[in-house]
Amino acid sequence: MISSLPWPRRRESAFTLIELLVVIAIIAVLIGLLLPAVQKVREAAARTQCENNLKQLGLAMHNYHDSNTSFPTGNGGNFGPNPGTDWESWYILSVSYQVLPFVEQANLYQTFQARKSQTRAATWDNADAPAKQRLPIFICPSSPLLTNGYPGTNYLWCTGSHIATGGCNSPNNPTRGNTGVIVNDVATRMADIADGTSNTILASEYLPATSGSDTANGFKAVAAITAANRAFITQAELDVVAKADPLRILTNNGRWWAWYSHSNSLFNTSAPPNWKCDNGLGGAGGAGTGGAGIAWDSCLGIVPALSKHTGGVNVCLADGSVRFIRDSIDLLTWQRLGNVRDGGVLGDF
Repeated sequence: MISSLPWPRRRESAFTLIELLVVIAIIAVLIGLLLPAVQKVREAAARTQCENNLKQLGLAMHNYHDSNTSFPTGNGGNFGPNPGTDWESWYILSVSYQVLPFVEQANLYQTFQARKSQTRAATWDNADAPAKQRLPIFICPSSPLLTNGYPGTNYLWCTGSHIATGGCNSPNNPTRGNTGVIVNDVATRMADIADGTSNTILASEYLPATSGSDTANGFKAVAAITAANRAFITQAELDVVAKADPLRILTNNGRWWAWYSHSNSLFNTSAPPNWKCDNGLGGAGGAGTGGAGIAWDSCLGIVPALSKHTGGVNVCLADGSVRFIRDSIDLLTWQRLGNVRDGGVLGDF
């Protein structure tokens, strides 16, 4: 009798615990290598979009100049029905408002015009108010959006190297605050840019406080700003302001593209790009700090160009071209880039 022997059993393949851990480790390493590359691609795309926004704004300003024979004034007018009462005197419209027809926002511009005889709320506060509308042309994709109900803006127009802000940025100011392309009450022409349009900044980037509690990115009010030459404040003088104790931190910077003020539609080149300013919260606020001034927009202030792009900021020059300027740029060169007629020799930028 022949007995049947069982077939030899085939060994089933399976991962051991060690093999599984090795595979997981390899996947983790690959993800770790891939994520920075993905982030770099995203930032490159965001920076390109930011550059395009500035190019469009530069083109809009040139078209405005062609139509009006000058660039707009910093003060775009207060046309409420009862300025000083129903429409408070400080609700003054901006350069960004004035160029709306040239950035494919003619309908929004007409909404402003249609509400001239209405209350302030109809222009500024209501949900359908034209000033409350968030416009992509004024938003850099690298910057966080505001979460406080305001539209926000990431692009400001240059008033020059002088620390005069608001209504003091004017040829009527005895300290001569009108050093930039944008002046409070005077329209600058191409011919007025004596240093050349390719050597003069027209606009750059800015980072607002994202909410009322975002004091890290707020604007620092200080007791004093001392500068021997207000058109060319020195690094040592800037350092004093940067370290000064804050009287308070304001978080309304960068809220309104339609408001004429410094830190909402205007900046100056008094401090280098991404200037670091101690915000009083236990250390330097870093690139997010919104600037410093005597109270807020009260004739003297340092409102720097700020961005989330690594190492610098995008700027639009008065000829319409866009350049990336490094944080390490020489301070005097940066200040001269903001100044339309200083006559100095520019360094590398």
